[in-house]
Amino acid sequence: MSECWRVLIADDEPWIREGIRDAVSWERYQMSVSAEAENGEEAFELALKHGIDLLIVDLNMPIVNGITLMKKLRGVLPQCRFVIVTGYDQFAYAQEAIRLNVDDYLLKPVDPAHLEQVLEKISVSLAAEKRSSASKSLPSSIFNKTSVF
Repeated sequence: MSECWRVLIADDEPWIREGIRDAVSWERYQMSVSAEAENGEEAFELALKHGIDLLIVDLNMPIVNGITLMKKLRGVLPQCRFVIVTGYDQFAYAQEAIRLNVDDYLLKPVDPAHLEQVLEKISVSLAAEKRSSASKSLPSSIFNKTSVF
């Protein structure tokens, strides 16, 4: 059975969260929306609770903003991937996104086709990372010298 990647959508605008959730056929990318949050503090708690693989996050949210949220999550979920969805195209935000190794930076309103391209790329990358990690953890005994190969 293939992995189902857990997604968290964090945006203070309910209609944005709903639009992102409903615009995508998540199953196509082996993903499911595990949770949604309206502020960064709630998003942090839900990310830990669900062990998310992908955070789709707005930068401007109450309590804890998107940049601070990503920094906090990077420390506790280092393999988590990030996609920023924001109305801010300021260079300083883009620079910080690069430092945080963000997968993509999408401006609102988000083009569903572009979002799906981003999700496809992330899904393929997550699967490759999982295969690589699994092959590194294989017991060395399966490669013993008495093998018939």
